[in-house]
Amino acid sequence: MLAITMHSAAPTNYWTGQLFATTIGSIVVGVLVAVIAVRLSGNAQLHRFSILQLYPIQKHEQVTNRTSTFWRLPIENVGKHTCFSATAEVVEIVDRDSRRQGVIIAPLNWAHNPPNIYTKDISPNQIAYLDICQWDNSVVPPKISNPTVSSISNSSDLNVESESIGLRLFQRSGQVIEVRIGLTWVESGGGGVIESVAVTKLKGDRRRLGLFSTRNAVQTRAEAKGTLDV
Repeated sequence: MLAITMHSAAPTNYWTGQLFATTIGSIVVGVLVAVIAVRLSGNAQLHRFSILQLYPIQKHEQVTNRTSTFWRLPIENVGKHTCFSATAEVVEIVDRDSRRQGVIIAPLNWAHNPPNIYTKDISPNQIAYLDICQWDNSVVPPKISNPTVSSISNSSDLNVESESIGLRLFQRSGQVIEVRIGLTWVESGGGGVIESVAVTKLKGDRRRLGLFSTRNAVQTRAEAKGTLDV
């Protein structure tokens, strides 16, 4: 009698299925790893912190048909990465130790920026100049350097009682620096003129937001009187 033995194809199909599943699984894992790597790379690029160095505020005079005076804060990026979309907002004005009520939060002008552009990319080793306040011989009193609020006296006008301006400087990476600007006045004709403007205080979370430098940020009155055309 001839005996015929039949072998089941089930084991072969089983291992083929396992191999297919393993291959698909490897492809899925590979795709996920690639996606995660791209996202992490993007976040790493976004959160590469710049290091901003604040210098003593400078007085700049511009003479055209009238003499205009600007007080400008030089900010240098001494880090290796670009500071993207740097913006500075006035968040408060203090008069005689009392915070002025109803001040509209508004961005300051960057010197040499086109009109109505209030952000600035600061490359490594570049110095950008932030206009703090300004006045000319036809405008009384001095004003915060932002035309969007220039017609709103409560949010723009400065006077002999104005002791300081509170700023918040931030950029796309998430770094935030709070800056206190002190004003020194000289009485003149029943009013006053600004004699000096100086950074008096800096605050920021170094652990979370990266480093920024405070060296040379606080200046003396004599240093504040220096004039530099920028």
